Amino acid sequence: MQSCYGCGEILARECFLVILACYLPIENAVELKKMKMQLKKTVIVAILVSLLASCTSYYESILRSTDPDLKFKASFKYYNNKKYRRSAEIFESLILLMQGMPQEDTVQFYNAMSNYNMKDFVTAESNFDKFATVFPRSPFYEKARFLRLECLYQ
Repeated sequence: MQSCYGCGEILARECFLVILACYLPIENAVELKKMKMQLKKTVIVAILVSLLASCTSYYESILRSTDPDLKFKASFKYYNNKKYRRSAEIFESLILLMQGMPQEDTVQFYNAMSNYNMKDFVTAESNFDKFATVFPRSPFYEKARFLRLECLYQ
């Protein structure tokens, strides 16, 4: 079968339009252009949606990571940029990874601070209380005790 206008070199999505153009009267050329533009827009939107759906964000890859150093740096990056919800989630996932390490008290404290800054005073109070109980010699101890009382006041 012979293709009209060399359909073999044209993309499959346009082949249909070229064949359709062979059978349409000339006065429908404007409609053909509209159909072609609509088809291009649909294909572009479909490609973009599939790309966005398949990609994982930097944040999601950090959450899935098992590298404590990477998570530690990323959590402080989010904390310093006032993205407290994200930092709290990363700090929460770091608690188990950092057990027994020198930064364990820092992770626990900043997890509580992230909740405090999100105005989640119930969770922050619980975290500060746990922190003060587990780390009485930490440099953050006094501030944690004070902020725990402030959370109770709120």
